[in-house]
Amino acid sequence: MDLTTPPGAAFAIVHDVAASWRDYRCLRDIVDEGDAPGLIVHAAGATDEGFRTIDVWTGQLLWQAQQRRLDHVLSSLAVAPVPRQFHVRHLVVRLPGGDRFVISTEETLP
Repeated sequence: MDLTTPPGAAFAIVHDVAASWRDYRCLRDIVDEGDAPGLIVHAAGATDEGFRTIDVWTGQLLWQAQQRRLDHVLSSLAVAPVPRQFHVRHLVVRLPGGDRFVISTEETLP
């Protein structure tokens, strides 16, 4: 997988975690309580195996700075999640009132 950062690309990380929703609350508190510069969207929900989180950041370096805050919580789980990550080439977030937030790097691709 090519993780070369296209100019202006957002960065996404997906965690599938084999733990209870109650365990997620520890992560939620970290996301909710602190300043997370660069976080565009955080989504989480229960799955058959535990829970999944999807985070989109304005860049990979900003995610890596926040990752250090989450490492101690993730490492305390019985089964450490294996993250999947990718550079976002197209993202649309619809905001209340009809506004949109759009990131697209299609024009910069070869």
